[in-house]
Amino acid sequence: MGEDRVMRGSGHWALLLVVASGSAGAGCTVTMYPGPKRPAAETALIQQAGASIESIDWTAAPVGSAFVVLPGVHSMEVKPGPGAEAATVCFLARAGHSYRVAGDGAQVTVTDPADVTMRTYRWRDGQVCARVVAEAEADRRAPRPRTASPAADVPEAAEPTSSPPPSSGAETPDQSQEPPSPPPPRAVARSANDDDDPRTARSTPDSEEPPMRRPRPYRPPPHRIVYHDEPDEPPPRKPELGLIFEWGMGGGGADVAQVEYDDGSSATLSLGDGISVSLGLMWTPIWVGDNLGVGLSGTLGYKGWGVGASNGDISINRFPLTLALHILPRVSLRWFLFARGGIDKELGVSLSASGIAGSGSADLDANLGWFGEGGFYKIIDTEEQRGAWSLTFRYTDLTYVAGGGSASARSFMIFNAFYYNP
Repeated sequence: MGEDRVMRGSGHWALLLVVASGSAGAGCTVTMYPGPKRPAAETALIQQAGASIESIDWTAAPVGSAFVVLPGVHSMEVKPGPGAEAATVCFLARAGHSYRVAGDGAQVTVTDPADVTMRTYRWRDGQVCARVVAEAEADRRAPRPRTASPAADVPEAAEPTSSPPPSSGAETPDQSQEPPSPPPPRAVARSANDDDDPRTARSTPDSEEPPMRRPRPYRPPPHRIVYHDEPDEPPPRKPELGLIFEWGMGGGGADVAQVEYDDGSSATLSLGDGISVSLGLMWTPIWVGDNLGVGLSGTLGYKGWGVGASNGDISINRFPLTLALHILPRVSLRWFLFARGGIDKELGVSLSASGIAGSGSADLDANLGWFGEGGFYKIIDTEEQRGAWSLTFRYTDLTYVAGGGSASARSFMIFNAFYYNP
């Protein structure tokens, strides 16, 4: 058998990089009431079905496909279609019911599959939704007033009684005859506006219905947005300041050496190859609402790689230092897009060899480079929500200088990072 050997000089670069990654995402439900989470039987669910809900009870609706509210009167600003102006609608939500908000491009409709008689009302200037709905529901569902029978208001005439025939002699009244019965009591109609004070109340016949009282308008309590995926879970924290631990792998750049093995396979060492481990800080002081963060990050770590055979090996080592600007646009409750770009300076770059590849080491100077990075950032589902995780892909443009010449050390790498946000 031939002996494994190291071939010095330039050659074709070959690198096998297997990347296994996954992503997850799901629709979300946002709770729009204060306090702990309540069971479904005590709340109402609002779902979007072609229309875009901009706000609920004058509170901006966050990203979400469904919203949970308490029973009662609610107002919504809804866009019935793309490019359409938002319209304000009012409706009465019932506990345990689900409502669908749809639009045909010009009109908004709110329907309840379990109650075909429900109505949607338009908001009127100068009146809150609670009053609009209360008055409309009272007028729609109030029973019609009953008309009193004319015969009830007119007492019946007393029937004449026949007198006994006069007897001969002096007329004397018949002591055995009973006096006539008094007329029935007169029916008195009562208005719905009559006072309920017992001192002024009139007696009402049993056949008359009691007056109807107009319901008091519902006044909803102040609202605040509560995000939750689990019962009694606090809202997600915004990652403002955190420690970074990241590791990655990748390669690229100019070839340094190639190794050939007895089985016919080979391996190549390039100036951008390596496995990287870094520590750093991530600071995100600027937030636009809860949906966009802007900040800075910096890392310092080690990156190295080597190839070898039985008769020799060669390796490269360096210490990358990065400083970057990043943005975090929110895409769901705990998921963000993650984009970062900045400068890269590698310190202590050295090549070392042994065996047939040579003996000793050589230092290289790295010019100031730049990098761009993109991927996903997720807040880990824990009670205190102090942890986060990211998966990103990074391209670095860098050159090394030695002996009056320069060579490319650019690389493409995949990074996994974990964050602790105190």
